Amino acid sequence: MLFGLLQGPIHAQQTGDPDPSVLVRNPYKLEISAHKGKSKSRTSESGRLETYEFTVGVQNLDPIRGWRGFRCEFYALGQDRSDHNLFGVVSSKSSQFDLPKRGKHEFKSDFFKIKYTSGTGYTLGGYLILIYDVGGRLVKIKSTRSSFEKNIQRIREAKVSTTGTYAFRM
Repeated sequence: MLFGLLQGPIHAQQTGDPDPSVLVRNPYKLEISAHKGKSKSRTSESGRLETYEFTVGVQNLDPIRGWRGFRCEFYALGQDRSDHNLFGVVSSKSSQFDLPKRGKHEFKSDFFKIKYTSGTGYTLGGYLILIYDVGGRLVKIKSTRSSFEKNIQRIREAKVSTTGTYAFRM
């Protein structure tokens, strides 16, 4: 019994991108934050152009241990104005980092623009943030919609486009 305790928490094996339900036992006490910067918009006769930027933060809540080798993936998703079940990745960014005990890592997404007219184009549909440990295991997720968490693989494989060229249904 003591041997099992010394081995530490058991991680679920990852085959491709796991279902979020595998996030059951890991040693990390992490908190994810995402803040949308002030959007800048411009309206003209041809439609509306909005510019966004997000600040993503990952904090280690553990007062004793620091951790190395994390990777954070951020995806901003646009939602089609005429078909609310149609989404596309409008921006993505990845960051690798270490977290000292009680440490925090922050990064900003690139600025991205979304253009739409009265009935066509995208509006900002939300975001998906994935945290992977040094072994490549998904250890934490944060999103604005549960459907994003159920479609991780689809979102990760999508090409970035603000025009709806690579849209997918959820």
